Amino acid sequence: MDKTFNGEYKPFYLRLFKKISPVILIAFIAVLNVFYGRRSGIFADYKIEFSVVMAIAATIGFFYHMNRIRTVVTEVQISDSKFKIFGYDFNSKFEDDLDLSKTFIEVVEEYVGKNNSVYCLEIMCEDKFYYINKSSDWNYQVLIDLINEYSLKTGKVIPSLGLLKGA
Repeated sequence: MDKTFNGEYKPFYLRLFKKISPVILIAFIAVLNVFYGRRSGIFADYKIEFSVVMAIAATIGFFYHMNRIRTVVTEVQISDSKFKIFGYDFNSKFEDDLDLSKTFIEVVEEYVGKNNSVYCLEIMCEDKFYYINKSSDWNYQVLIDLINEYSLKTGKVIPSLGLLKGA
């Protein structure tokens, strides 16, 4: 019997905007401070170099964030021998079948700010890695139920499940 667990789907551009908007705001304030602020005299000779460095940093940051959030898992099905993952890569649907006996799940705590953290599941099977809840799109109780069902089917114990239950 298959058991299905669902998360919420957020479009790629919304995920990208949520990740990059604080960086864009800080960069905008820095540019305004350098070009129009009181300290612009210090940077007067280096405005072009500053602009080039900011453009390079923004490009690297954009591709870093885009690569981190490009894949999102929206549904997981666990059967007796298969671990099926459904999701989106950018905005195109994908589906992957993993062998349940070779699949490992780990609870990962990611810090998203001062005294704030998000708990994610890292699913590993041979050379494939998937992350669940990177964009805070899954309910923690659904994640706990998914881990309990995985433990029931495989007999493997997830050692850091206590982190997720405390959330």
